[in-house]
Amino acid sequence: MPKNKTSEKRYPITINILQQLRFDASPAGKTAHWILTIGKAGVLFTFSIIALTLMYRFTLDRKVEIIHDLIKQNITTIQNYNESNDLENKIRGAQNKINFINNLSGLSQNGVLYFQKIESSLPNNVFLETLNIDYQNQSIQLRGKTADETIFSQMINALRKQEDFGEISIDQIQSGGAVNPEITFTMNIVLTKATN
Repeated sequence: MPKNKTSEKRYPITINILQQLRFDASPAGKTAHWILTIGKAGVLFTFSIIALTLMYRFTLDRKVEIIHDLIKQNITTIQNYNESNDLENKIRGAQNKINFINNLSGLSQNGVLYFQKIESSLPNNVFLETLNIDYQNQSIQLRGKTADETIFSQMINALRKQEDFGEISIDQIQSGGAVNPEITFTMNIVLTKATN
C-alpha cells in the first residue's frame, strides 16, 4: 500500500547560525538597549529645547518689531509736537509783528505831525541828515548842519516854541570856526504829548 501523505508529519527545518542566546538578553545587549533608549530620550529632549527656543525667538522678534513701531510712532509724535511748537512760535511772532505794525500805524500819524512841526521850525539853511522818532523813550533825535550860529539859534528858538516838544538837549556840536562857520549838530527833543 502506498503511504498516505497526510500521515507523515513534516517538521520545518531551522538553521540557527547565531548563538543560542539572543543578543538582547545578553548584558551587552541590555547595555546597548539602555544606551539607545537614553540616546533617543536625549535627542527628543534636545529637539524639544530647540523647538521651544525657536518659538521663543519668534515671539521676541515680533516684540522687537512692535517696539520699533512704537518708537517710530513716538518719534513722529515728538516731531509733530516740535513742529506745532514751531508753528505756535511763528504764529506768536506774526501776532507780535502785527501788533507792532498796528502800534506804528497809530504812531505814524503822530510821527507825521511831529515831522511837520519840525519842518516848519527849521530855517532855510538847515539840512537834516537823520531824523529818528523813538516812541518808547518819547524823543526825537536830529542830526544835521546849519550855515552858521545865527541860523542854529533860530532853529533852537523855533523848536522851543512848539508845544509838543519839551526839553531840547544838544548832544554834539561842531563848528569850522571863522574860516568855515558851518555847524554840525546832534540833538534830542523830548516829546511832551503822549503818543497812543
